[in-house]
Amino acid sequence: MILLFTLKTAIKRRSVVRSFRKKSDIIKAELAVQRSPFVYKWPDGTVSEVHVEKVDSRTSRAVRSCRQNTYGWEWMADTIITHGKPMRLKDISQETA
Repeated sequence: MILLFTLKTAIKRRSVVRSFRKKSDIIKAELAVQRSPFVYKWPDGTVSEVHVEKVDSRTSRAVRSCRQNTYGWEWMADTIITHGKPMRLKDISQETA
């Protein structure tokens, strides 16, 4: 399963692709698609939406060829899969403490 994560803010749009092969990861990925969009509030007050959708390999290749679109926020896609919502590392460490 291939997912496209699209971050939308008032001035930017960024995309990253993640592929999943393990059954447990595919289940988490399907949940992310169902729960999309996710809202994230940045410390400066800015609000972003993250849309998650299932895509084909052609779309995946096109997005991956534009790597400049993904710099700096891959963590958000990863935490949506692992924790069910976008979280900063600081927030994760506080939640598990």
